[in-house]
Amino acid sequence: MMAPFSFLHACVLLLPVTHGVAVQEAADPPTWNGGIATIIMSNCTDCHRKSGAAPFTLVSYEDAKKHARQIKRVTASGFMPPWLVDQPRGVFKHERGLSPEQVELIGRWADAGAPEGESTGTGKVASKPATAQWPPKWADIIVEPPEAWSVPAEGIGSMHVLVGSNPASEQRWVRRIGLKPTAPRAIHAAAFLADTTGAAVKMDEGSDGPGYEAMGDIGASPSGELGAWGIGMEQFELPGTMAMKLPADSDLVMELHYVPIGRTLQERPAMALDLVEPGEPVRQVVPVMMGSLLIDIPAGDSDYSISDFFTLPVTSELVGLLPKANFLCRRIEVTALVPGEPERILLEINRWDPNFKFPLLYREPVTLPEGTMIRMEYTYDNSSSNPRNPWSTPRRTGLGLTNVDELGMLLLWFAPVQPDGVESLERAHRLELVKRLGLHRDWKRNRKSPPAREPGGDVGSSP
Repeated sequence: MMAPFSFLHACVLLLPVTHGVAVQEAADPPTWNGGIATIIMSNCTDCHRKSGAAPFTLVSYEDAKKHARQIKRVTASGFMPPWLVDQPRGVFKHERGLSPEQVELIGRWADAGAPEGESTGTGKVASKPATAQWPPKWADIIVEPPEAWSVPAEGIGSMHVLVGSNPASEQRWVRRIGLKPTAPRAIHAAAFLADTTGAAVKMDEGSDGPGYEAMGDIGASPSGELGAWGIGMEQFELPGTMAMKLPADSDLVMELHYVPIGRTLQERPAMALDLVEPGEPVRQVVPVMMGSLLIDIPAGDSDYSISDFFTLPVTSELVGLLPKANFLCRRIEVTALVPGEPERILLEINRWDPNFKFPLLYREPVTLPEGTMIRMEYTYDNSSSNPRNPWSTPRRTGLGLTNVDELGMLLLWFAPVQPDGVESLERAHRLELVKRLGLHRDWKRNRKSPPAREPGGDVGSSP
């Protein structure tokens, strides 16, 4: 029997860091107009508004007062904001978190009965629109699938792929991308791809309804990643002149991670693309997918791990990364082995939560020289002591389509320092994909344990 678990409670609040908020003296009773409104409006309403993913709004004093005790509880416990990264502050963009002073202020405000206080200045506090602006002003192209897809009311959730037409008649470059779900409470994450193979359209045509179920990608490799989206994000934006290729005559694909919420919803997401103007300089970003297809976690195993390695053929800047795993995953570590240097941590997460998987973009791209080995290691807990285990009695779990199966993938965005390095990096990535698929095919044919891997190997996992 499946253990009861809820995904909706996980998007109660998304509270990124707000600096410079005045904290009242301890002797003064905190009020909404005296500081709390600024914290809430700056940190919560991206999700807690009509078009957001949260189950209730926080766009007014009345909204916040009704949920004051809940706000105190989730901020004091550290459950909110949902920042998973265990690294020093200042590494990634859009970091979330409240200062101890802000947490204390919220607690005192709730304990005092959530007073509104007197208005100051114009009598209005800083606020955000009740709904996010759409389409965004920067959008050059808006793409929608031809018809809506029905998100099921019940079930365990999965990945669903929708396909739209690319109106561009020639190759263009994408530097920014956004998403507007029509059922935001059910859509937790998304990836955007450009498919030049026609595979996505064929799979769509062969399905019963709009779109089709997929496992971590569009069902065909390689495919061109254009970016990603997660709860609380407004857009995925590359720095400077960096951009990703949008080939002419490609199909635009949206891979949606969805979770049923108890009623059937109609989802017809809109994707907005910001294109580089013809003639403007471009530094091409190359997406690289690492991971393992050899996942086979025994029931009760609390320390199962997979690993993968990728060696950079050219000096490149790492722009960001996106880990993908489900509810048995506990820990994620990504490191860089630079020749002649100590191992460098690129990403460390000790309490993974798939409800908040979104792209992590570095404040400053990380330069990694030719020959650097990227290592990823994911650790899984398939025991009854794992509170996120979807099964009350643990069962053997492998790679699969749904949220009760597992994944172990890592998407990285690299910008080669030299333009002629793009081809070398793309070639190395294609070779890794072919090797990974070959290992998976052989493993399934022989029905044996996944092969152990030594550092410096090409692709694979170690159980």
